[in-house]
Amino acid sequence: MLTLPPGPKRFHGTSAHYSEAAEPLQRQALLRWADGARQAGLAVAASLDLETMPEMVAATALCDVVGVGCDFKYRRIGETLPGEYRAEFAPDELDAHQPQAYRQVIRRQYLETVRARQPLLHVVFAETERGVFSYSRLTVPLAVRTGEVGRLWLIPSGFSRFAERLREESVQAA
Repeated sequence: MLTLPPGPKRFHGTSAHYSEAAEPLQRQALLRWADGARQAGLAVAASLDLETMPEMVAATALCDVVGVGCDFKYRRIGETLPGEYRAEFAPDELDAHQPQAYRQVIRRQYLETVRARQPLLHVVFAETERGVFSYSRLTVPLAVRTGEVGRLWLIPSGFSRFAERLREESVQAA
């Protein structure tokens, strides 16, 4: 479960086409996704052979799409992700994240990816009295069975700095 530090914040997010991804790990993930076997237009999770890329798996996370794409449960969390990000993706449901405003942004972005059936580059913003902080995440939909989005592959960039800035902000505000 992720619990961001308290303080006056407004969270919001943006989405862009996956071609906008510029971070090396995100670009590498897109190459793997493009080479994956397809089922109803979606890359099949098993065909990506993620086990053959331990450095990538260690820096990414997997999230199961539960039901008809209405809920999300984290499945695997990379060992080299920053502690805060590992906490966010602890095998847990999205509904455990705090604050609610942050959780709502993440849910909207995940749902958007399920509906789009293609990777999307998401940016999450936190606005505070002292500034705006952000991180990006490439969110890649994967088929697990029957050609439906059954899993999301999450490739973050900049989350550690994002969480650090929010912590600093809450200490300064206290």
